[in-house]
Parts: sequence; C-alpha cells; structure tokens
Amino acid sequence: MSLALALMAMASQWPQDARDVSAWHWTRVADDPVSAPRAEEWRERLFVYQAAGAEAEAWAAAAALERLAPADADGERYAVQLSVWDPARWEPGLDLADDWLARHAERSEAERDGVARARAVLVNRVEARRAVRARQSARAWVPYAALVLGAALATFALRRPR
Repeated sequence: MSLALALMAMASQWPQDARDVSAWHWTRVADDPVSAPRAEEWRERLFVYQAAGAEAEAWAAAAALERLAPADADGERYAVQLSVWDPARWEPGLDLADDWLARHAERSEAERDGVARARAVLVNRVEARRAVRARQSARAWVPYAALVLGAALATFALRRPR
C-alpha cells in the first residue's frame, strides 16, 4: 500500500505538459557546467523561439546568450528583430540596431538588410509614438478649459437676478 502511495505521489509531481518539462529540465540542468547550454545552443534556441513566436522564451534566451557571449552579433541581431514586436523595447531596439549596423559591417548582406529593415520599422514606430505624445501634450489644456467653461456656465446659470 505504501509503495502505491509513493508511486502516486511521484506521478503527481511529474511534469504534465511541455512547459512543465522545460521548467523541470532547466531546474536540474541550469547549474550543471557540463550540460549547461553553450552560446551556440542559445543562438539556435533564440532562432527557434523567434520563429515560433515564443517571445518570452526568446527574450530569456537572448539574456542568457548575452551573459555567455556579451556583444554577440547574432544575439543582438535577434534582439533587434524581437524588439520590433515589443512596444516597451522600441527605443532600446532602435539604439541597438544603430549600434549593430555601425559595429558589424563585415556581416553578410542578408543579415545587415534584416537589421536595417527592423530599424526602419522601429524608426516608424518610435516617430509615431512621439507624434502621438506630442498631440496628447498639445491637447492637455482641453480638460481644464472645459472645467473652467463648465464652472463659468454654472455660475451664470445659477446666479440670482436682482
């Protein structure tokens, strides 16, 4: 009876889906220097995650690659392409794209073209965001003017005739 309970307890702790398997695997492998992923493996994972649309996993892989190989050309290139889809990272992505294009003139034309296209998208999005913020700040007086106008009209409507 206790063996059956022990087996059921173990089965309840076993991973149930792919994310659980991945998390279970990384808790056991991340600190192991022999089986820990190398920079080339992180590059491959980053490519796969980006192609699959798994942005959170791709950003985690980019961070791990940055820790293993700082200023890695492929890792930065993937980070630029990922930042196109994350509004919180548009400005840093644009800075990274400019920096990447300046530092990696020796890379292939296809890679440079991909970063240049991502940079163009980022420029458009950053400029659109700045234009929206400029319009918002230009119209910031409207609620206050409406409040003052409403108060003036209420004062005029509620005054007592003499």
